[in-house]
Formats: sequence, structure tokens, C-alpha cells
Amino acid sequence: MIRYFITSLTTIHYDVLVFVVKVKNISYFTHFINIIFLKKFLLENLIRIMLNFIFERTWEDIGMEEEISKCDILLINPPYHRRIGSGIVPPLGLAYLCSSLINANFNPEVLDCSLVIQDLFEDSLRKLKIFVKEQIKSLNPKYAIGIGPCTTATLKAIIEIINACNEVCPYKPIIMGGPLTLIPQIDWLFFDKLKVFAVIKGDGESRIVELLSRMKHKQEIKGIQGIQTQKKENVVPYFERNLNNLLFPTWDKFVLKSYKPSIRRDLFYYPFVPVIGSRGCYFDCSFCFSGQCIKYRKRRLSNIIEEIRFLVSKYDIQSIIFYDDCLFINNKKINPKIVEFSNSIGRISDELFWQFEIRPDLFSKLDVETTKTLYENGCRQINLGIENVSQKNLEFLNKEYSVDLVKEKSDMIRKYVKKLRLTGTFIFGGPYETENTIRNTIEYSTKLNLLYAHFYPLEIYPGTPLYDIYVDNKKNIFWYEEILQSDKPWGEIIYESKELPINKLFNFINLAYKSFYERKDWLNLAKFLLKENFESVLGIINHWKKNRFNIEV
Repeated sequence: MIRYFITSLTTIHYDVLVFVVKVKNISYFTHFINIIFLKKFLLENLIRIMLNFIFERTWEDIGMEEEISKCDILLINPPYHRRIGSGIVPPLGLAYLCSSLINANFNPEVLDCSLVIQDLFEDSLRKLKIFVKEQIKSLNPKYAIGIGPCTTATLKAIIEIINACNEVCPYKPIIMGGPLTLIPQIDWLFFDKLKVFAVIKGDGESRIVELLSRMKHKQEIKGIQGIQTQKKENVVPYFERNLNNLLFPTWDKFVLKSYKPSIRRDLFYYPFVPVIGSRGCYFDCSFCFSGQCIKYRKRRLSNIIEEIRFLVSKYDIQSIIFYDDCLFINNKKINPKIVEFSNSIGRISDELFWQFEIRPDLFSKLDVETTKTLYENGCRQINLGIENVSQKNLEFLNKEYSVDLVKEKSDMIRKYVKKLRLTGTFIFGGPYETENTIRNTIEYSTKLNLLYAHFYPLEIYPGTPLYDIYVDNKKNIFWYEEILQSDKPWGEIIYESKELPINKLFNFINLAYKSFYERKDWLNLAKFLLKENFESVLGIINHWKKNRFNIEV
């Protein structure tokens, strides 16, 4: 009798919260959540006193708690629509969060949904929802569920993940983070559309620990720097001033053998992990979000090297991809900086291989000795964001470089460092793009001695100058509704014009893949650089010529 009475009391706060969720009134939710936490706190302590006094037994002894939680917080990495030949990279952001949470004595678990589905078509989304529901039931996170990164490419999947969470445990707080949280005046997305409990704006390592600590001790959570809990709340994003103070990301919660980079970045040494030596971007390309909303900060070289030593010794990492937007930024000191960086990595291990991204204006300043030093110290690939060759288009994109100098440096590398791989990305589209400028870019791509070239339509991201221009020209567009359409599984908005509508853009992209990869000189270069991996890579590239994006337009 007493046990039945106590059990009934402990379920009251859940009934109230379920009612609020079903009503779907955010003001009710905000009002009741504090009452619920207070009620639960008083009720649980009252029951503990009664149990100790009457039965001299603990809370767990008579099964008063909910089903046992296997983690304090479940971190969910949402999937995205993968292109043909795309890889799956272990989520670095969640690995950083895990380190901070574990250091604060929390027990996080990670659910990487990018390993579950590879596209965002309806059948795959249904499969995703079923999988997430099963995992939440099994893990039963104690305090919260964290979802991120939130981007335009993952938004479709995030909606299904949130629906799954609400069906299994509608009372469980959902926390979100990622690039979209930094866009000014976008709180409607998180609090009206997605109806989440809290949003972490900016760097999340210390923020998520503070938030979970307050939830654990049933304290007020409003007012934490960088965390928004309700619509129209003025919250300034939080950025770590000194990245060297962050704990190294932990990969203990991940099965690293499950991950493989894209064909373009695959060095064929495993396991691999991503590393970043900086956050944000020093530049402000009009099409890129990073330079607009994320403050640029850089780690010390000694700190980066210490992390790499840790990765090699603990996880036996054999290859590293530096994903920095701006690993190097100094034009005048670019050669000595890269030499110092390369030599430092080379002293760690003779069996560690790596690659990095570099802007074409900086690439054009590399000398022969620097490129030799790169290869001697394990660097096997340089990735270039070339984008376009039309001067007008480059000015519009706010990304300028010398086309002739980049060609000259690619010839230099092929002559003096024959085994160092080069890759390049190119963008088609924009107000000044024409069929002729696209053909010129395609032709230029074939002259650069690149092992891989990727061709993309110009994508429009909220929070960028390009988005503001496009919206002014197409006033009826609302990006949230646009990217959720069933015929847009890719989750991106493409810059279209009268001369170059989306179907024509993709026809040119298919032409670019055929023009680049059907050349005899490319076949010879690929056989030389890829050796025993050539045939498997060629099979994937043959698909690129038809439809690399795995969509119909």
C-alpha cells in the first residue's frame, strides 16, 4: 500500500510534463519546467526520509527510480546526405565535449547516426527514427540529450531525431549546438520549430558541463553565458579565448575502425582522425559561414604536437586530416612556418601521414624546399579551395588569387616532389557565372596536375553575405521550408539564375567530372600515385561522371 502510494507520487511530475508537451505551448513549458524540477526535488527527498525511517532501505532497494540510466547525457551526431565516394569522419566536436564531460565526472555516451544511414530520403529517415528510439530506450540518458552539429545539411535528420526523442521520453531536455545557432535572430528555429530545451551558442566544452551541473543539482539554468533557454533571449555566443587550455578530444567513445575518409582525402592508412589547429576563419569569403560568425583563434604549435603524440601513443593513429579553414594565414612567413610545422610532426613518428587545407593565394608562395620538407615529414596531400578562375566571380566570392601562380606551383610540385598529392575544389554559379566561365574553370582544372578535382554548385548558407544577396533577389524564399522539401534530400539551397538553372548547373558538373577524369594524363598520374588502390578508386570515379551527388535534378 505504502509502496503504491509513493510510486504514484513520483510519477506526477512526468504526467504534468507530458501534458505540457502535448499541448505544445512553449509558454506553458517554460512556466512548468521550474515547478517540475522543484517538485521532484522536494518529493524525492521526502520519500528518501520516509524510506530510511520506516524501512531503513535505500531508494534503489525498492526500485523507486525510473529504469536505470546507462549515461548522464546522450550526444547524438546527426547524419547528412552523402555523395558518391564520401566518407564518414569521426565527429571531432563531440569528442571534445566527451573529454570535458568525463573530466567533470559525467558519463556521456555517443550515438553517431552518420554510421546508420547515408542519405536523407524518406525510407532512410524512417530507419533513422526507429534506430534512435531503440537506442534512447536502451541508454535512457539521465539528464539530457544533446544533438549537433546543427547545419542546413543535417536539419532534416535532426527533425526526425527530435521526433524520436519526444516519442520515447517527452520529458527529457534536448540541448542543441552547431553553426546554425550562431546566426542572428534565428531563435525561432530552435524554440518554435524544433522546441528544444536549450541552445549552446559557440564553443560548447565548458558550457555543456556548466549546464549539466546545474541540472544535476536542480539549480537555475538561466543566465549561463553562451546558453539560450527561451525565444528572444539576448545571448552572446561564447568562444574559448585560449584553445590551448582545452582538453584533447577523447576517442574512447568511438569505434575508430568504423570510420573512413572520402576518396578524395583517403591516404589508405588507418585508423585516422581529424585534428584542428584553429577555430573560425581569418578571412571573409562571401559564400562561407565560418569567416562571418566564428571568431578566429589559433592553437600553439607545441599544443598541437602534444595532441598528435597523444593520438599516436593511445589510439595508434596512422593518418591525420587537418580540417582547419586557416591552418596557415601569414603570407610573408608561410614557408618558414610550414617548415617548422612539418619538422615538428616528423619528429613524432616515421609512420604517421597527414594532409592539410591551404588557400590558393598561400599555396602560390610555397617554394621547392618547403614542399620537399612537407613530404619528408609525412605530408602526403595538399587540398586547395580554388573555386573559380573568372576574375569577376572571384571578386564576388571575395576570394582572389593568381591563377598563373597556382599553375606554376602545381608544375613545381609535380617536377620536384612527384609523390605529393594535390587536390582542388571548384564552384559553379553566381550572378556573373556563364556557360563560358564554367568551361574555362573546367579547362583550368585539367592543367593543375591534381589527383582529384571536385565540382560543386554554389550553395547558399544562412548567415552569409551571399544569402542576403540571394534573398533580396528572391524575396519569396524561406530557407527552412526550402531545404525540407522532399525533392531536396541534399539539404542545401543552390544559387540559380535564368542562364544557369539548377538542372543546367548539374549538367555542367557531370561534364566537368567527365572532362577531368577521362584524360590520359590523369589516368597515368592516378596509377602512379594510387598504385594498388587505383582500380577501386576508378570504380567510384566512374559513378562521379554520372551523378556524384546521388540526387536527381
